[in-house]
Amino acid sequence: MLYFLSSLKDVSVALMGCSSDETWRWGDFGLGRFLSVSQQPLSEQFPPGLVQQQSIPTQSGHSATSASFFPSQVLFHLFMEPASSVTGMVERLRLDLQGVTLDPNSEDSAVWKLDDEGSFSVRSCYAFLGLSHIPFGPEGEYDKVFSLVWRTAVPLKARAFGWRCFHDKIPTRGALSRKGIISLSNSMCAFCRCTEEGSVHLMLSCYCVDLVWRDIAEWVGFVNYKAEDIKDSFLRWYNFGRRVRVRKGKEGVVWLAVVWHIWLVRNRIVFRGDTWNISDIVWGVKVLVWRWSFVGNIIQPNCNFYEFSRDPLFYMS
Repeated sequence: MLYFLSSLKDVSVALMGCSSDETWRWGDFGLGRFLSVSQQPLSEQFPPGLVQQQSIPTQSGHSATSASFFPSQVLFHLFMEPASSVTGMVERLRLDLQGVTLDPNSEDSAVWKLDDEGSFSVRSCYAFLGLSHIPFGPEGEYDKVFSLVWRTAVPLKARAFGWRCFHDKIPTRGALSRKGIISLSNSMCAFCRCTEEGSVHLMLSCYCVDLVWRDIAEWVGFVNYKAEDIKDSFLRWYNFGRRVRVRKGKEGVVWLAVVWHIWLVRNRIVFRGDTWNISDIVWGVKVLVWRWSFVGNIIQPNCNFYEFSRDPLFYMS
């Protein structure tokens, strides 16, 4: 029978004794459910002081002992395993516990194993979750977008918004509807009003938004700009910026300007009931690209917007 005490350092794990065939067994002798078999008592299998035993009379008349052991979680899994695998697990457990010294005068405490110092940190938790991240498409193809967006020389709020787009964490009407915050009837796209407003639809696939992307792509001379995923779209624009040799840190400026301005216009439509047209959105994106192109270290001197709009890549290079 298993006994779990309040302290993890002193856990009475089992009754064990010698049966009629002189075999040591662990388990509930009253029910005869023997979970493992051993010719030796635990005190002979483990280092001195690790297991403490005392004689306990049993209803069946066998000589039995009570064993105190550590740690309880490992032994709990040990008892749940088939009897055939217990011997190997005991040996592995003994090797793991070699050299472990327990201080009876200190209190139990929680240890965060993902950090070298044993203390919880958001960084270690994020790194652990990142190991299990499954990106869209072939393995690892779009993982780098999460770091590239933070290296783009634009205002912090725009970088943070792009990062949230990658994780599909922006509060679109579709997302709010799924959480029960708004009704399903109010979940339609603010622009086309015929499809549920999700991150991908709002930023890429809405036919109104696609016209904005088309005009901006023609403005900078980018042909292969269409994408079905937000991370893929960012990477296409980032690689285009590298091919045309824009300044370091400016490769993702155009993409972030488009999605950020689309989000601002969408919010004005939803919360203020503003009117809009494609031409105004396109010019708003161009103004943002102009302003953000001269954020941080620059080589070309600042210029007025009309000069910049005639040849944006010249002033971004």
